[in-house]
Amino acid sequence: MFVPYLFASKDDKEKRSIAESFYEKNLRNRRYSDSQNPEEWCNRYLSNVNGKSYSYKDVVCALPTELMELKEFLDHEHFRSNDDKNDLNSPLEYIKNRLYEDMAQDAMIFLHETVSGKVCPYCNRNYVYVDGRIKGCDFDHYLPKSKYPLFAASFYNLIPACPICNRFKKDELFYFFPHKEYDYDALPHFRVWLKADDYMTNIESIEIEIDCRKCADFEKDINRLKLGTLYKAHRDIVQEVLICKETYSERYLSELAESFERNGLTKERMMEIVYNIPSSPEQFLDKPLSKLRYEVWYMN
Repeated sequence: MFVPYLFASKDDKEKRSIAESFYEKNLRNRRYSDSQNPEEWCNRYLSNVNGKSYSYKDVVCALPTELMELKEFLDHEHFRSNDDKNDLNSPLEYIKNRLYEDMAQDAMIFLHETVSGKVCPYCNRNYVYVDGRIKGCDFDHYLPKSKYPLFAASFYNLIPACPICNRFKKDELFYFFPHKEYDYDALPHFRVWLKADDYMTNIESIEIEIDCRKCADFEKDINRLKLGTLYKAHRDIVQEVLICKETYSERYLSELAESFERNGLTKERMMEIVYNIPSSPEQFLDKPLSKLRYEVWYMN
């Protein structure tokens, strides 16, 4: 649930280089008519955005902070482009209906492999997957393409997400942005409470809630995605983690760790193999429900 992409280790130069590779893969063989040319549109409307001129390549490769700056500019009351938005042959329609809808296959694969793990960053429940023949995920537009068609094929606006989350999110503008860096403590967390002592045998004694007290702005996003309801279906996972946590003593865990270390495996890797508990938040996008398992084990 709400797992940011882990680009914190990359500087802006590296991030832009990745986006430029996507631009080349998706647009290298494109040909537009004069009425479809995104460069002409950008020359007309984006020649002075806070003192900077944006080409269409700049828009596709815009870093997350730049996307937000461009959004604010487009939202400004002095910006007018209704004539282009209403023209079916306009560059904005071309971006949305061709550069995104007909995205080059290698660009699609590159996007998925570069920015995502194996799991949807919104729910952390479902795998996302793309290869040359199978597209097992949707590309959610963080800035909705119906409202901001200019960004329909922009690299950091495309979020590999599961179809369920993409369907629930629709055209909503979320507070949570997977490309933004967050303090872990400020993110929503799972809280488990037990209604009775028979929770090891009676799953109905277990309740899961999502705690947004440290940042109430996430709550609207969570409600939109129906995560509170969806996670109630995973009380069996909570029960499994609680049983392991209750059953195995620290001595037993230490003995296991020693045995694993003799085989060249760390204690953290032992936890992953035996209990399916990730060793850190950096692994949350490797397997579904990793954040739930981690927080039940370490935070409840």
